[in-house]
Amino acid sequence: MGDAIRSALAQTYPETEIIVIDDGSTDGSRGVIESFADRVRWVVEPHRGGGAARNCGLELARGEFVQFLDADDVLDAECVARKVAMQQEQPHVCILCDWRRIDLSGQVAREEPGVDGDSVEAALTERIQTASPLHRASDLMRVAGFDASLSCCQETDLHLRLACQGVRFQRLPETLLTVRKQPGSVSSDYTKLLLQHEVIFIRAAEILRSRDELPPARRFAFARQLAADGRLLFRRSMRAAARRCWHAAATLDRAGLRSAYGRRTSRPLLTLLGPELTEQVMAALASVR
Repeated sequence: MGDAIRSALAQTYPETEIIVIDDGSTDGSRGVIESFADRVRWVVEPHRGGGAARNCGLELARGEFVQFLDADDVLDAECVARKVAMQQEQPHVCILCDWRRIDLSGQVAREEPGVDGDSVEAALTERIQTASPLHRASDLMRVAGFDASLSCCQETDLHLRLACQGVRFQRLPETLLTVRKQPGSVSSDYTKLLLQHEVIFIRAAEILRSRDELPPARRFAFARQLAADGRLLFRRSMRAAARRCWHAAATLDRAGLRSAYGRRTSRPLLTLLGPELTEQVMAALASVR
């Protein structure tokens, strides 16, 4: 946490307020926060999860823009300044920077948000890091911030709901954020993420459908993602959840469902057998190779 706070304090953008939310920590974080004295505003909350903590910070924030930052991650000194400058040039978009990831072995990989084209499709298919965007506070308030009831995938849900409300994402092609993966993080439970995807994606699709904002390209994207998640859930023995995903995908767009499968072998099988039997046949074929 100390590195994250120091990186926020080191921002070259002159008009910043640093708000730290201690989400009921038991690891000495409060002592670290107190060591910064009056250089930050801080609040201690009962443990309610990351979404609730970020919403608390959002309620306290007084600026036009909001930059989230998780306790293990670090902003480059120019991060906020570069994003604000681009926001001022394109005032109706949400700016996302590239980032570098440090994994548990210390390996560094550079990543970038694939946000070209339709923002709903980008939010659906790209994993947008919490600290990559610079948000307008008014946009966040318009969608009521993070959904604190979700146990994971709060970022995916937020960015998808923002996109559904017409917020456009624009990439800033500069690496201005370091994301440090920690053991035991929520994102390490991939099955949990997949199960949450089902709820988030179907809910977003229904919102867009109710507003007549679900054209063929979006239906295809939702169906493809749900079908791909269904395949992964099936391989993790979550068969009921896999069936729900496949059913939702087929209801939205059968071509999108088919696109989640390879062309030569699995798509013909899919046409003949359906997704569940196709997965079983593909698994049997793989076991005899």
